[in-house]
Amino acid sequence: MRIAPEFEPWSQRVDLYQLTTEKGWPGFAIKHQSSVQERSIIEMSFFGRGSGSANPPASQGNFDAAATELEMVSDLFNRLVRSCHTKCIGNRYSEADLNKGESICIDRCVDKFFKVNTKVGERIQAKGASAQAQALPS
Repeated sequence: MRIAPEFEPWSQRVDLYQLTTEKGWPGFAIKHQSSVQERSIIEMSFFGRGSGSANPPASQGNFDAAATELEMVSDLFNRLVRSCHTKCIGNRYSEADLNKGESICIDRCVDKFFKVNTKVGERIQAKGASAQAQALPS
């Protein structure tokens, strides 16, 4: 179910969907329509948080975690929109729709943004794991 019909001038390429995860928990996904293929870029569960139970308890902690996740994803999305809009779309709008150059630029910018974001996340996890391994007594 689509819950946010538009974001910025290139809304036909980025959509926010409400979903239910495989464990039945509510969540959402941001999807970007690339010229090559549709990719699910972000999918987050509001109540998952690594819990193995099929029916997670609805506690204040879960709602706080959900609010934090939503805030983080909203921030990520807003940074993406701001960055790619600034780089790819001029200050003067001469047409209602994106032209071919703007569309290609947006596709590349979004792709690059998420690739870099993924690499940074992997490096942070690797550094955290190595720091944790060093902290454990031998």
